[in-house]
Amino acid sequence: MEKDLSIWEEKYKIHSYEVDFNGHATLPVICHFLQESAWNHAQYFDFGYDFLMKNNQIWVLSRLSIEIDSYPKWNDTITIQTWARGVDKLFALRDYKLLNGAGKETGRIGSAWLIIDLVKRRPLRIEPYLDKMPLLSDRHALPEMTERIGTIDNGVAAQKFSVRLSDLDVYHHVNNTRYIQWVTDNYDYDFVKNKYISRFDINFLQEAQIHDEVEIITKNIEGEGTFEHSLRSAGTGKEFSRAKVLWENL
Repeated sequence: MEKDLSIWEEKYKIHSYEVDFNGHATLPVICHFLQESAWNHAQYFDFGYDFLMKNNQIWVLSRLSIEIDSYPKWNDTITIQTWARGVDKLFALRDYKLLNGAGKETGRIGSAWLIIDLVKRRPLRIEPYLDKMPLLSDRHALPEMTERIGTIDNGVAAQKFSVRLSDLDVYHHVNNTRYIQWVTDNYDYDFVKNKYISRFDINFLQEAQIHDEVEIITKNIEGEGTFEHSLRSAGTGKEFSRAKVLWENL
């Protein structure tokens, strides 16, 4: 009997170079695993990078919402489960669950993706591709749609830096995990040393490219541990992404 792969499952070991100063896997590392699992699942159903590039099309992550109860540690092995949940207008919805070595659920993730025509630089309708992958419309990792973050007003400019070669992916623009890294690196050590990110939402608005100068605008909202960020061009003000972060005590 053929195995049901509507839910894709992969295991990842946490290495020494993937943990922070507390010995926990970093959020960008976990997001690398999420991206890898999504690509592998789509590739298995002939709906991934190779298939789309033949038609000058690419997958682009538009929104990501992550809830994590506890982070894996160095030498831990985790399991990521992922499945295609359905469609919302032009967005293909994909959910994930994060399981620890004992099989206990420790994280829930929702994401929304677009297929972009590389020639016209415009999103395409998802419906013509739906027959390539099974959809689990009734299976939700998070109860709500991935969050749309509003305009961030009255924030404080925290830092500026230029996009580097190591920030780029195979599409020659900044990889989505780098925006997450930029946000998490924006905090002071004394603030984060005894905290962890329990909720992270990010919207990807426009692509940043090599030599762009990026400025991070930060606003503290809803008490001590919740922040919003706008990552934008320091020269033009064009927004690349917006993020909302909830920190909690270890």
